[in-house]
Amino acid sequence: MNRYQTTSKIKKRTKKVIRIERPQIHINNPIIDSFNPPKPELFSKLLKKTEGEHSKEVAEYMNAINESIYDLAISYLQKKNYIKGDQTILEIGPGNGLLAHKFTDLGLLYVGMDYSGDMISTAYKNNKQLLMERKAQFIEGSVSSMPFSEGLFDLVFTSQTIYFWPDPVNDLKSVIRACKNGTKICIGYRKKSYMQTMPVFRQDSFKLYTVKEVENLLKNNENIKKVRTIEQEVILQKGVKTISFDDCVTIGTVSK
Repeated sequence: MNRYQTTSKIKKRTKKVIRIERPQIHINNPIIDSFNPPKPELFSKLLKKTEGEHSKEVAEYMNAINESIYDLAISYLQKKNYIKGDQTILEIGPGNGLLAHKFTDLGLLYVGMDYSGDMISTAYKNNKQLLMERKAQFIEGSVSSMPFSEGLFDLVFTSQTIYFWPDPVNDLKSVIRACKNGTKICIGYRKKSYMQTMPVFRQDSFKLYTVKEVENLLKNNENIKKVRTIEQEVILQKGVKTISFDDCVTIGTVSK
């Protein structure tokens, strides 16, 4: 008899999913406003692996467009007192590393893993002080085969990389292997309904997600519990146009 079985019934565990009421923020960033994306096919390749020609501009643009997702996740983690001293955080897909300070400023030891060797080299150049103080390190690697020992990280964060995970179910297992019991995994993204309206990249290069699909990815893993999604509405001023979309961060707690 397993631990969920009684003499006549089997009790089925359910994982509660919590959605938190969304606030609203306004963004007016000159980098976003002045960005002129390359052709959709090239832009899609650069978003997946930022290297070579145009990589500098694309990395700066992604920092600007992603920063609100970072702030949403950090605000929630602080509110819940999940960020404490002497923890190690893994960021999957840090790009040029210029947002690493958002975590090290909170006293976290930071590890950034990126698929692009060019971005890792750039991140080293952009974070000389953090590297010298041993507050950060940057490693080239893939989410499908992460170059880390088991049970290393207290927190995991990623922003807008899930679209490119080759095998999301098994890639999540790879991430969990490197986590401690109780680690918070925070996956930032924008909703499928919004991303499908974007003309600047080839959508066949992306796996787009609804909130429910990201939640189910986490819920269906036996080592994840307490799945919840936080959202905020973003009002972006781009030239004379105003664009509205939602930042989403889905968070799961590792239970080994």
